[in-house]
Amino acid sequence: MALSSSSPLCDRYLEIGGVEEVVVLVNGPGLPSEIAAAAGDSRFASLEIDLGEGPSWTAVHSRQVVSVLDRTAADERWPVLAHALAELDLGADPLVASPLAIAGLTVGAVEVVGRPGRPLSDESRRAVEALARPTALLLMASTLHDSTLEASENPHSRRVVHQATGMVLHALRLSPEDALTVLRARAFTQGRPLVEVATDVVERRSDLLPSPPPTLEHS
Repeated sequence: MALSSSSPLCDRYLEIGGVEEVVVLVNGPGLPSEIAAAAGDSRFASLEIDLGEGPSWTAVHSRQVVSVLDRTAADERWPVLAHALAELDLGADPLVASPLAIAGLTVGAVEVVGRPGRPLSDESRRAVEALARPTALLLMASTLHDSTLEASENPHSRRVVHQATGMVLHALRLSPEDALTVLRARAFTQGRPLVEVATDVVERRSDLLPSPPPTLEHS
């Protein structure tokens, strides 16, 4: 993973009103679980990674934003985490975990921590959610940076990948680089060749593309 505590993405979250700490986690299906970037205390997130439960995991599995008023309070959703937190000296801070997903691919979650007794405002929560898409794309690209998941040298395969990239580009309004990243991420998480995923897109068998509107039957 190429990201670190100096990731500019953390700075962008810290510009949001009320946000004191930020941790970006990679814990999506089919991906290695790790902390990708952090600004502040990352011990809470480290416990989540080690134990496999907590707000970030719930956000990933539900694809919904998860909010808690006190990250140290016992929660029946995460009993093992609650027990482990008793041994840490963490502040009773509010926390918001937002899933990092695009085109049905969930790569992880971002957790932002506020000031004790002062939950994030609705405006700040919306700002956190608005950063989820660019964060997800950056994490996908970083996770795939060292992989060998590329199109074959076969000219037909390259054409299929190129066509699929264009279709994803227009459907999701992405740059060519980001559209290819989405294709590669799908292939990586499914353990399939890139050209197979691209073929599904070209033949419109992939959920990376929006479903066509239903055809109206005329009597």
